[in-house]
Amino acid sequence: ALSEFIELVNSNPDVHDYHEAQATSSATFGRILRDLNEDRLAEEAFRGAVERLAELATKANEVPRYRSRLAFARSGLGRTLHKMGKHDAAKTEFLEAIKSFQSVTNDGSDDPVSQDGLAWCYTHLGDLLRETGQPGDATVYYAKAMAIREALVKEPDELYSLAWFLANCDDVKFRDEKRAVEVADEARKKAPENGRYWNMLGMAQYRADKWDECIKSLLVAADLRGADKHPADGLVMAMAQRKKGNDAEAKTSYDDAIKI
Repeated sequence: ALSEFIELVNSNPDVHDYHEAQATSSATFGRILRDLNEDRLAEEAFRGAVERLAELATKANEVPRYRSRLAFARSGLGRTLHKMGKHDAAKTEFLEAIKSFQSVTNDGSDDPVSQDGLAWCYTHLGDLLRETGQPGDATVYYAKAMAIREALVKEPDELYSLAWFLANCDDVKFRDEKRAVEVADEARKKAPENGRYWNMLGMAQYRADKWDECIKSLLVAADLRGADKHPADGLVMAMAQRKKGNDAEAKTSYDDAIKI
């Protein structure tokens, strides 16, 4: 698909939609490569997306979508660089991504996708700063992320992100396991047929030491996903089973998860 988009761009250099599609495809490819631990190739893919979207955002600054997509690509590049240990470069990309997201939200846009992306970017930057010995600065960005999350509590996706933050933030001062369960359960009730929200509920229940409830939620999540299995279901379940002392079951769940 990426090769075809490149051909379309070369044949139609003035069609912005083709440039956007190529950049989006390149960023998606970058995420896949990063998940496969092909970090050098992932970096190249994200840089290609950033370059293309930066050109679009400059040529058509009146289109907020291009600036938002540029911000997402920069954030993805920042996460990749962080994983590679290129901390200074990662920080630069996160800060540039934040500027792009803010340029969209400052235009008066009420786009929850960009707001959510900005909150994730604050969180990723906070993680980087904590890892590099700057916990005070990290707290500032975590607080910014939390403020956005609180303001966005509406739909299941926003509830999912808030629950994730409350359950998993690297800075335990921002964690609230009990509330994470409540928020995740609210998301699950709004979309009961979506395994992703059941997974988040199970993860929050694990953090709250509710082992039996966690296992039940993850079993529902796995059942709803069907053939589209996700390793997170089995991995968290293995941890809950281990907490209950069921080591044999935990090993089976773990082995099955890492095969996905």
